[in-house]
Amino acid sequence: MNALDHRFVDRLLIVFFALFVFSATFSIAASQVMLGLSTAVFLWHCFRYRTVPFSRSLRWFYATTAVWIGWLSLTCLSGDTPLRSLLLSREEWLFVALVIAMYLAAQTRTRWWLMAAFAAGVALVSIYGLIQYFTGVNWFTRHAVYPAPGFGWRVLGMFTHYLTFGNFFAVAACALVAFTTGSRSRMTGALRLLFWSASILAVLITLLTFSRGPIAAMVVTLLLLAVLLGRRYGRTVLIALAILAIGLLAIPGVANRYVGELEREWRGDYEGSRLFIWRHSLEVIGERPLLGVGMGNFGAHYERYLRADIEDSRKLTHAHNDFLNVAAIAGIPGAVAYACMWLVAVGYFWLGWRRSRIDDPQAVWYLMALAGSVCFLGTSMYEATWVDEEVRQLLMVLWGFGFSGWYRLDNSGNPAGLPV
Repeated sequence: MNALDHRFVDRLLIVFFALFVFSATFSIAASQVMLGLSTAVFLWHCFRYRTVPFSRSLRWFYATTAVWIGWLSLTCLSGDTPLRSLLLSREEWLFVALVIAMYLAAQTRTRWWLMAAFAAGVALVSIYGLIQYFTGVNWFTRHAVYPAPGFGWRVLGMFTHYLTFGNFFAVAACALVAFTTGSRSRMTGALRLLFWSASILAVLITLLTFSRGPIAAMVVTLLLLAVLLGRRYGRTVLIALAILAIGLLAIPGVANRYVGELEREWRGDYEGSRLFIWRHSLEVIGERPLLGVGMGNFGAHYERYLRADIEDSRKLTHAHNDFLNVAAIAGIPGAVAYACMWLVAVGYFWLGWRRSRIDDPQAVWYLMALAGSVCFLGTSMYEATWVDEEVRQLLMVLWGFGFSGWYRLDNSGNPAGLPV
């Protein structure tokens, strides 16, 4: 009976987490509910069956993450609104998704189910995105869909903000292209069709958001991926790059998004430009360089440096750059802790990839996490993506997938760590 109970809890956890990964592509509300249910089942799993949720090899990541969360909590308490700041820092709970993803992805069959659920979600939303581009329909949100430059409509999917949707799909596209490329010899039939379709559609839909930042981050990441994989496997990535090039030339208005507007951005006097925002964000950092202004207080401090009659849309709540935003809310030590956590995480993926043979089944999971992380970092240069829950939870899943190899290495001999 105990074995049957164990298997039932295992399967319940897999179902809930697969639904979380699937729904993350279109609904923050549904995905958070599924993550909450997954967390409850996982905690019971750890308590009841003495499941090992951590990996000894990842101690440097755990240490830097603990320092980051601890320092962030301290700066929340020292700010203008301590209780409110603590409440707003609740997004750090998304690290739970990393732990669960790592545990489940260490099981060979389960991780393929999770990736298939994610690819299916991306493909489904992409099909809806194509309908949206040609018709302008928006069946699931009240947000207005804007006309695209030249022809059609800008794709918003089921999100409420173009940049959030674009960032999500750029990261998803890079992760899927890396996974599909590295796993092509292990996929046949319907599975190969699913992953190739999801990869190509994700690249195309990112273009159809007409958002400059996500497109640029995706292009740079795919170029780096092609160089990393070399001649043998890089040709597959070149297919995605070819689709990008054709899209940039053939889709009316995409290339024009980089002409003219960039000049205004780099002048620095336009109040909506990144240079203007970053310059005044540095002034906010200068107010309290040690402890920062506290989570949720950036907007009030930033507004002090703007003209009195500025429109509300220019009164921003974050610095449009993750590292500047962290330095503003948690001080320069907080930014250092945040950067160290990132450096260690990416270092683990890179080290795992370099130590693996190209035909090692685990290698592709390191590669996928690495590609998704690089693209996310690219989006972090022009947007505070870390505090954007939709994209952040995707990153946590990818990190969990990437760490699964280290977890598997440490717990493969422990029946409680890796159930059959």
